[in-house]
Amino acid sequence: MRSLAAVLAALALAPVAGGGKLAAGRVSWVQHGVLTHPGNKGTWTMAGAIVDKGTFVGVCVKCHGATADLRITYEGKRGTFVLVARILSLHERTRWTLLSGTGSYRGLHGFGTCVGRLVVNEVSFRDRCKGVFAR
Repeated sequence: MRSLAAVLAALALAPVAGGGKLAAGRVSWVQHGVLTHPGNKGTWTMAGAIVDKGTFVGVCVKCHGATADLRITYEGKRGTFVLVARILSLHERTRWTLLSGTGSYRGLHGFGTCVGRLVVNEVSFRDRCKGVFAR
């Protein structure tokens, strides 16, 4: 039989149904996409403190020399969130910062990194991202 403390802990960590506030904490997601000029688009699946999935569109807002800043909009079942990702090169970690959110993502702040791999003729990619979303 489960202890009351274990049950309460599991409920506290469970994803929020519908449009309620999300628990803050560590998140990770995988995104699959295609490079479009000047940006990218694809699908994503998130796990950890927040469980969600959906589509994304990235637009290059500052692309000069060896660095690029992408503004990426993620639309999921719980709402939309926007982040800026600074890409230093294809072989280094990309650093991201959460800018804003709607629905359950409203009021969250966050930061983290992504590591990507190009696949299929350097047009498709798969990124593994991780970080923290906090209130």
